[in-house]
Amino acid sequence: MLPKNILHPLVLLAALLVWPLHAAEILREEFDYSDGPIHKVSKRAWTVHNGSPAIMIENHAALPGGSATGYVTRKFTAKPAGAQVTATLQARFDGPVQAGKGRLVLFQFTDESGKKRRGRLLMRAGSGNETVQLGVTSKNSSDVVWSNRTLPLSEEHTLVFHYDSASGSTRLWINPTATTTKPDAEAVDADAAVSGRVSLQVDSRWNLGRVLIGSIVVNDDPLDASAATTKTAAASPSSSKTVARSAPPPPRPKVPAVTPPPAKRFYVFLLTGQSNMAGRGLVGEIDRTPDPRILAFDGPGRWIPAVEPLHHDKRGAGVGPGFAFARALLPHLPSDVSIGLIPAAFGGTSVAQWQKDYQEDFRWPDGRTLFQLATESAVAAAKEGTLAGILWNQGEADGRRARSDGGAGYRAQLDRLIADFRATLDRPDLPFVAATLGPWRRPDTTELNQVYLDLPARVPHTAAVDTLAPEFGGNLRNKPNDPAHYDSESARLLGAAYARAMLTLLNDARETQ
Repeated sequence: MLPKNILHPLVLLAALLVWPLHAAEILREEFDYSDGPIHKVSKRAWTVHNGSPAIMIENHAALPGGSATGYVTRKFTAKPAGAQVTATLQARFDGPVQAGKGRLVLFQFTDESGKKRRGRLLMRAGSGNETVQLGVTSKNSSDVVWSNRTLPLSEEHTLVFHYDSASGSTRLWINPTATTTKPDAEAVDADAAVSGRVSLQVDSRWNLGRVLIGSIVVNDDPLDASAATTKTAAASPSSSKTVARSAPPPPRPKVPAVTPPPAKRFYVFLLTGQSNMAGRGLVGEIDRTPDPRILAFDGPGRWIPAVEPLHHDKRGAGVGPGFAFARALLPHLPSDVSIGLIPAAFGGTSVAQWQKDYQEDFRWPDGRTLFQLATESAVAAAKEGTLAGILWNQGEADGRRARSDGGAGYRAQLDRLIADFRATLDRPDLPFVAATLGPWRRPDTTELNQVYLDLPARVPHTAAVDTLAPEFGGNLRNKPNDPAHYDSESARLLGAAYARAMLTLLNDARETQ
């Protein structure tokens, strides 16, 4: 099990820790992420106890640095030769990657001279510079153990990178929690062990997007052998696998519950998919203004007035299409009917992670899979309302695969997901509306978008919103410096389009009754 101290609550942080925690602190640096990305606080020298900055900001690279070699080195332990160090670097990344060619060393530990480079964290860019794969090596960059995860870089990702100088082992955890044991990548090389002082190096030669740092804490007591055994044993390769839950979302503000209308006059819609359904747009006044006829599901038996953000999947959740969907649909319903929204989307997730039979390690903080939380929430909500439809917005995490197989794999999983939703909810004709991906993403999304456009012909009682349709007038746009997410106004326009498509399905259902 990962030590609790790794899971720091600060948003967008990087913390360098040397165990044990009772050791004397020799360095502490604070940087408030709200000041902006590192490259926007150029030449800021942080105050440290020993009088020198841990990392000097000298240029406009997203990672700090500017040295002639491309590496910025920080010697963080002053112990004499022979002392061993177990260190963990926690970093939170937010922003697109522009990696250029090849693999990039983000961070690495070294000996005191900075020349013998050991535990190394590497990155290589995925398709369209919008995804990334991470790997580790204990010594040589040619012997990288890559994680099998492909991460969208415009989502937050917490990386825990651990190097044990005594054994030469290097481990990487991606988005871990206190229950996570098995690392996502691990490399061991006994020749990579380092005696004496250990340094941290940062590669500043690449534009890697934005890296925001919260604090760096360093202690210099020698590592206690028994503590090290306790700390690292649970993370060893032989450990039994436990569920790796997603990082806990920020707490929702407590809002008094309201009583929904009778079930026949309360139409409930399930919101599913990834971040563009959850919403990442900036919240405006219209998004904060509740409507007494639009409620949000807040757990079994509890409904609250709907306002943005509806979702709280990750820090940074904002305006999505859900609330705008309800506002646009409401005028077309009888005046005594209200709408309930069930937020169940989660940023960065793939269609595979949404499958009913998903067995891998991604979970909500309570341990449920994406499918379980969505369907169980819908069942609970339907006890007080009439389940009227599902909205789905997803695909950014699956674009590369769709290009490789012409969308065949995604098509099969999407169709199976719709069937499983309907079977689990005992609604074989439950309306389902999806949307193609953001129009600025073409032509990279051609294959996946075609899966959506063909959906109504394949699966009854479904509709697809075409984001390239003339009705949008070219007004669907991504957020500035964020190639993955709709801006607020675009999310609202998309929500209204979802409402038009859903209304058509609802009217068709009435005509066939």
